[in-house]
Amino acid sequence: MRKHTSKREISMRKLDSTKLRPLKYEQILRIEEHDFAMRPGFGGSPIPVGIDVQIESIDSISEVDMDFTMTLYLRHYWKDERLSFPSTKNRSMTFDGRLIKKIWVPDVFFVHSKRSFIHDTTMENVMLRVYPDGNVLFSLRITVSAMCFMDFSRFPLDTQNCSLELESYAYNEDDLMLYWKHGNESLSTDEHISLSQFFIEEFSASSGLAFYSSTGWYNRLFINFALRRHIFFFVLQSYFPAMLMVMLSWVSFWIDRRAVPARVSLGITTVLTMSTIITGREDPSVAAYYQSLFQLTDLKELCSQGLYYGRDVNICRCVNGKKKVLNKDGKVSYLQLKKDFDQKKATIQFHQPQRFKDELWRIQEKLECYFGSLVGSNVYITPQEAQGLPPHYDDVEVFILQLEGEKHWRLYKPTVPLAREYSVESEDRIGNPTHEFTLKPGDLLYFPRGTIHQADTPPGVSYSTHVTISTYQNNSWGDFLLDVIPGLVFDTAKEDTELRTSIPRQLLMQVDIADSTQRLSSFLRSLADRLENTKELRSSDMKKDFVLNRLPPFLGSSTGPLTPGGKLPKLDSRIRLQFKDHAIITVEPDQENSDECRKEMIYVYHSLKNSREMHMMGNEEEDASEDGAETHGLRFPLSHVDALKQIWTSATVCVKELRLSSDAEKENLVLSLWTECLIEVI
Repeated sequence: MRKHTSKREISMRKLDSTKLRPLKYEQILRIEEHDFAMRPGFGGSPIPVGIDVQIESIDSISEVDMDFTMTLYLRHYWKDERLSFPSTKNRSMTFDGRLIKKIWVPDVFFVHSKRSFIHDTTMENVMLRVYPDGNVLFSLRITVSAMCFMDFSRFPLDTQNCSLELESYAYNEDDLMLYWKHGNESLSTDEHISLSQFFIEEFSASSGLAFYSSTGWYNRLFINFALRRHIFFFVLQSYFPAMLMVMLSWVSFWIDRRAVPARVSLGITTVLTMSTIITGREDPSVAAYYQSLFQLTDLKELCSQGLYYGRDVNICRCVNGKKKVLNKDGKVSYLQLKKDFDQKKATIQFHQPQRFKDELWRIQEKLECYFGSLVGSNVYITPQEAQGLPPHYDDVEVFILQLEGEKHWRLYKPTVPLAREYSVESEDRIGNPTHEFTLKPGDLLYFPRGTIHQADTPPGVSYSTHVTISTYQNNSWGDFLLDVIPGLVFDTAKEDTELRTSIPRQLLMQVDIADSTQRLSSFLRSLADRLENTKELRSSDMKKDFVLNRLPPFLGSSTGPLTPGGKLPKLDSRIRLQFKDHAIITVEPDQENSDECRKEMIYVYHSLKNSREMHMMGNEEEDASEDGAETHGLRFPLSHVDALKQIWTSATVCVKELRLSSDAEKENLVLSLWTECLIEVI
């Protein structure tokens, strides 16, 4: 039977709010009806934007870099009538950061800031509150590092005055009026803020104007604070050790004056030891010495540049003495990276950060010049009470630089001294550690190839960041012999008929070649005799591998690729070699002649045009050979060798004095080198 519905019931259903379709915030705020690319009241008087700041902490003061790091809540207040909406109860609406990109917000920035970021755990720390009349509150939680010009003329009795300055980037005073919302009360601080080396004497807010010749006058707000140094800190860290050193030096007066070694050893050793213990690791400037190389906070920006799992980043944990890799597929997501780090206690292993960090590029390029060997690096970030890698040894010489937090290390006696390959070792095989210690920020650790090691982040330390700088992979005497012996045999065979004699019939098919070892020993002795009288060795493969795969010179982060510059070399010019550590001379068979009998040529290879982005990534050389690309270098006749040596060994040389037969050859040689940026005219 059909049920009839009354008109009263139909009316009640229409009034039932639970049945109404909710409106989107875009409809309530009428976002689609306005152009929010323009400021409120465009064309009229400047829009007032009030500011208030709550300082949460001053994280660090760096005298070395002359900067400070501060975490604060930055709040903006303004009125935008385009966002007004009807409300019977006059209630505001609160939104997170997703609405920010759809409406107009002030473009306040920090003047003289070096780096800053908005906190994003667990979500981006951004809040937007809109009131029915169009008033807006926009709040951010930010950490910013900014410059502070310090005067150390009265150190350690100095007082430093620093300020954090806020200003609109695009809108001058004709469009935006920036002011402190509540006057002097606009700046508040956490009462527990303190610093290890300074008293914070006062915080104050002030305002002013800044003029730029191209764009005009801008309102600028200042957060001022004064820092007075703790004199007791330096009494304990500097003056007391100095007094102790003087008193320790008196001990030598009671030692027999004829016991010179004892007096010198006691005096110098004790003084240096006390100095290191008291003033070394606890000095904040030492602790912060390496922090510019890499920090956990750098990961967010680096992830935005398109990092990939496996190639750039590994996520791993040590589980039951084995390495467990937790990589995902494809590009690295920063949020996923943080999730694995926080929840799974996984270590973040960042491969070859010198590709992105200029300071590491500069250091490793200098180390490659010093060692004459490729220098790589990896960054390891490990959360509290976690371990990324099992006990293992490496095939490289390792330098550990502790950047953040602390790391507990255990070293063991090598099972394979000066190992040639990487290997994981089980706990029951390596025994007890020979060394056990904790690295703190600013500490440096070195251990040679084959040293078994493992490390974990101790309890009470939120996380540890360290960088390993490694070198001398496949760079032993054995590797060098493998490289030079073929060339030595080839050259000797040209003059020694015995080496050109055919080997016995079916020698290659025999299992036992004992009868031939005596003959081989004789050949090796003759090679050794020739080697003692040889002034030059062919080591083209190791040389080329190093030069063609090493870092290019560090000329500054803003410098583009090297291009020829300065005067064009002429016959009467005086020239000198530049980037000597980045170029080599080799003698090789002519690579452009495919005939069986190829004459020898001089090749000059250099690393000036090497790719920093591909350094130590293992595929630059393969790509070059597959594509048939020419390596960075020059090719000359063998007759040019003396002239090239003349340029390489002289501080300066005149072009017309080069040991070549004609002026045309001299000019062509120096012009070729100048084109590759290998020489300059002085």
